[in-house]
Amino acid sequence: SNHTSIRVQLHLCWTLCQTERLPGTTMAHILVIDDDPTFAAEIGSALSAKGHGVVTAFDHAQGVERASARPPDAIVLDLMLPLYGDGYDLLRVIRGAMGMSEVPVVLLCSYESPEDVPWRFSRTEHISVAAVLEKPVDASQVADAVLGALADVKQDDQVCHRGQQVQ
Repeated sequence: SNHTSIRVQLHLCWTLCQTERLPGTTMAHILVIDDDPTFAAEIGSALSAKGHGVVTAFDHAQGVERASARPPDAIVLDLMLPLYGDGYDLLRVIRGAMGMSEVPVVLLCSYESPEDVPWRFSRTEHISVAAVLEKPVDASQVADAVLGALADVKQDDQVCHRGQQVQ
């Protein structure tokens, strides 16, 4: 039937071009990883108000679990996480073992400079991120950084979108 054909075409477009969203649907799936539940909820509210779906995690293990369950379109990651494995370790896992090298990541950092934690990051190591915001920071600024990162991804993927129109 015609409805089945449209559903298949929409699913194909979703699969091939995940940054292209249909009007009235959730624009992006965003994972917020921060050990402060109140701040994570504020970020989630700011992003939800703009139409995005948000999932939160409060430590390294939950971050891996949530990202594995449904790969996000963008990630907000606090570098200071409790328990084993801090934000740097989680970023390495996300970029490496989980294969999410293209997912934009907005880092939240309480350090004044990388020199404050020389044992965390080697001078030769390069792990790309979309933005680094120093805490304390307003949740709306975090949301703006995520939206900017998503816009950059969409602009980079424009060639894909031109070729994947739903009839």
